Amino acid sequence: MKNTYLKLKTQFLLLVPSSYRAEGKLVTKYAISGSIAAFSQISIFYLLIRMFGKELYLLASTTAFVIAVSISFLLQKFWTFGDADVRAIRKQFPIFFSIGVGNLLLNGAFMYILVELLNNPHVVAQAVTMGALAVGSFLLNRTITFNVRKDEGADYNRNIPS
Repeated sequence: MKNTYLKLKTQFLLLVPSSYRAEGKLVTKYAISGSIAAFSQISIFYLLIRMFGKELYLLASTTAFVIAVSISFLLQKFWTFGDADVRAIRKQFPIFFSIGVGNLLLNGAFMYILVELLNNPHVVAQAVTMGALAVGSFLLNRTITFNVRKDEGADYNRNIPS
């Protein structure tokens, strides 16, 4: 059974061009990194609320957001996009953080439009919004923050300082 699975997997992969496989790997890593950051944000928020009380929920939420964006940046930079140039952090992090803040603002606007104006269920609206913002932030971070061309993919040796 395992042997049959491996044969089918090999045959399938031969049908998929290597550029698509590389892009799929990049998108998968981006999603995993984003999921880790989201889990971190929720966990940190919960921990801060438990430590300092529910009254400070806005401070806890903001603190958790900043820490989660930092975690996401490090994962995206070094793991997802394979950018080893530490010197570029001073330039890249403000761009990455701005995209994150932009997503936060767009999230509120999209939710208002989808729920209040278009009468969509809250959970559906949030799922659609998250998907749209994830695609947008992936494209912005790939092309602007980490300057990776589509044909280049994540090249783990491209930015290693000499």
